[in-house]
Amino acid sequence: MSEYSYERMYSSVNEYVVEAAKKTPVIREVDVLVCGGGPAGFGAAYAAAQNDAKTLLIERYASLGGGISSWLVTGMPSYQIMPIPSYGLDKPIVSPPCAFPELIRRLGEMGGALLPADSEKYRPRGERAASTWTSLDPELTKYMMQVMLDEVGVEILLHSIVVDAIVENNVIQGVIIENKSGRQAILAKMVIDATGDGDVAAAAEAPYEKAEVVNRPIGRLLPMTLDWRMTNADIDKALPVLSDGARMRRLIQEAMDKGEIPYIPAIRVLPESGNQLSTANISMFNYGVLPKGKWHRKGEISSFGPHIHGDCSEATDLTKAEIETREKILPIVHLLRKNVPGCEDVYLSFTPYQIGLRESRRIIGEYFLTLEDEKHSRRHKDVICRVFMSGRIVTDLKGLFDIPYRCIVPLKIDNLFVAGRCISMDHEAASYLEPREENTCMILGDASGTAAAQCIKEKVRPRELDVKLLQKKLKERGYSLKEDEVK
Repeated sequence: MSEYSYERMYSSVNEYVVEAAKKTPVIREVDVLVCGGGPAGFGAAYAAAQNDAKTLLIERYASLGGGISSWLVTGMPSYQIMPIPSYGLDKPIVSPPCAFPELIRRLGEMGGALLPADSEKYRPRGERAASTWTSLDPELTKYMMQVMLDEVGVEILLHSIVVDAIVENNVIQGVIIENKSGRQAILAKMVIDATGDGDVAAAAEAPYEKAEVVNRPIGRLLPMTLDWRMTNADIDKALPVLSDGARMRRLIQEAMDKGEIPYIPAIRVLPESGNQLSTANISMFNYGVLPKGKWHRKGEISSFGPHIHGDCSEATDLTKAEIETREKILPIVHLLRKNVPGCEDVYLSFTPYQIGLRESRRIIGEYFLTLEDEKHSRRHKDVICRVFMSGRIVTDLKGLFDIPYRCIVPLKIDNLFVAGRCISMDHEAASYLEPREENTCMILGDASGTAAAQCIKEKVRPRELDVKLLQKKLKERGYSLKEDEVK
């Protein structure tokens, strides 16, 4: 067992505390260490273990799921798991055993997912094609992710946060974590950073980019948003009002003007070089609604907003965001009770563990994905994931583009992968729904776990891995890459 000791200084205003050297106990040595148990981390751990790697996943919260369970972002595009002939997709982009479609399949069987096929089944004749959007039950997602990782032998360590990286000669050896048991070290042959904010890569001093925090204009860090739930609504009565965006905006604006509710700013989430989208001050909807009055979570209203600007990789900004957004929720509940038929008896039923996050650090890798890749549907010989610019409904899809393997391999540091919204891409690429949506994060996680296991088998570092061999493995996992079409 190795020992790791170090000296570190912590800054408080202009004063410093110098800590004494410590001997930190090594509690595990594994093949693949996955840091973060959200969609990307789940996919990474599932794939690594299925490829015969001894795998440990560490997660800061009490359950798996990340954005789905901890932030209540339960809706996601699902076009990658369904054929769309009009867009040249005669079969799904990914199929089981890839983590994403396998999770959706299992949740669908147990009533924990609202699937595109459900929308098609209940769609009245003459209305638009089936949605390519799916909604997951957050509680059943926690459970099913845990079950799936247990089946393939992944060890899970919850309530643990990464505080440092162990690096020697630009090779990551493992991480330092802290939890109720104290300060501990975990060593690994390969490490996958699925923290969302690139915490591990940053601690290892891998280069990264981060936009400035400005209260707009466009081109700065994307805002944080609180998703929350109300229950006990008569949805049949309430839906005509809640789904009328203009009416809801007027209602909220008038209430703000009268001082009945705190000010809730609107936001713009797309860059100037693309189509701008001005969101409402706050959105009310039911993720589980089906046509013809069929309900997935009866009586529940999913609420999106308020929004706040800040850097979610800074504790002070994150704290401010949590406090300010939660202060605005109850006045909104009271407003709906007074003004929306069917909401007279609603109550606040759940707020997430933390506010929803979109952007912070973006690790600079061997390839830097840009908006031009997305706009021009660029193909790459080392493709590991195929993505549309938008995936909400069939008519919104704007061209399939590639995310290359090089985007998950950081510069400078060896034996480290990144997966999820912290992959190598610029701000404008990150500003669109893809490639930072949870579905794509899960697919990229699966690819990174497969790559990490393959690096161990071939005894090579990520930069040296034969991508053709990786793509072969991904095809075996249900990926449709069509890399033979790349010129």
